[in-house]
Amino acid sequence: METAVEAEPKQESKNFKCLICNHMFSSSTSLRSHILFHSEDLPYICAICGFKTTQPCYLKRHFISHSNERPYACNICNNTYKRESHLKEHLRTHTQQEKKFVCSVCDSKFTKFNGLQQHMVLHTDAKPFECSVCNYKCKRLGYLKQHLQTHSDALSKPYSCALCDFKCSQAGNYRTHMRIHNNEKPFQCTVCDYKCNQQSNLKKHLLIHTSDPKPYKCRVCDYECNQSGSLKLHMRIHTGEKPYACIVCDYKCTQAGNLRKHMTTHVKEENI
Repeated sequence: METAVEAEPKQESKNFKCLICNHMFSSSTSLRSHILFHSEDLPYICAICGFKTTQPCYLKRHFISHSNERPYACNICNNTYKRESHLKEHLRTHTQQEKKFVCSVCDSKFTKFNGLQQHMVLHTDAKPFECSVCNYKCKRLGYLKQHLQTHSDALSKPYSCALCDFKCSQAGNYRTHMRIHNNEKPFQCTVCDYKCNQQSNLKKHLLIHTSDPKPYKCRVCDYECNQSGSLKLHMRIHTGEKPYACIVCDYKCTQAGNLRKHMTTHVKEENI
C-alpha cells in the first residue's frame, strides 16, 4: 500500500540583491521598488505632513489617515474602518469563537480579555488617551488619532501670523514675514535710497547699479545671467557634466528636478 507524502511548499528563490543593504528579492521589479527607499528623493509626497513613499497607491492609502474616509465596511455589522487590516481584525469578532468575557455593566461579550478591558473604560470617567498638544482627553485611541488631525497644520507650521493667514515652520521665516506688517526695511542700498525687508531683494536690486546687470557670462556661448548658480548650471550643457544619477538604471542628468521626474518611471514599471 502506497503512502501519500505531502509535498513541501516550494520556496521562492531570491536572486536579486540590493547592493546597498544586501537585502534579497525574488524579482527585479521588487528590487527597483526597494532601492527607492534608499533615495532621499522619493517621488510621492504628502502635502499635509511630508510623508514620502515610492508608489502612488501607498500615498493614496496614507491620505486616508488625514480624512474622515472609512472605505472598508463590515458586511455583518455597520462598522467601518480606514484600513483593510483593521477590518480583517474586526471580522474575527464575528467568528464562532466563544465570547466568555462578559461586561458586568451592559452584558457585552468579548472573545479576549483585553477587549473587555478596553470596553470597560466606557463605563468609567477615565480618559487615558491624552493629546500632547492641548488638554484634550478621550476614552479611545481612535478618538485621539482623529483629534490629532486638527493639530496637523499647527505641528508642521507652528509659527502663525496674528495679522494674516501666513504660517511657517521656522522662526526666522516668521520674523522676516512680520517685517511686511511692521513696514520694517533693515536692508538699505548704499547707492540710492532703496530699502527692503529681505537681503535677497537687496542683492537683486544692486544689480541695477552695475555697469552690467548680467555680470555672469558663458565663455562658450552668448548666455548671460545675474546669478553665479545659474551660470554654473548652464555650463553643464557644455561640459557634459551630469551629477544627478539614477540608482536604478544608468540615467544621468544635470538637474535634481529632472532626476525626480525620471524616478517616477521606475514606479510606473512596477505597476505594469
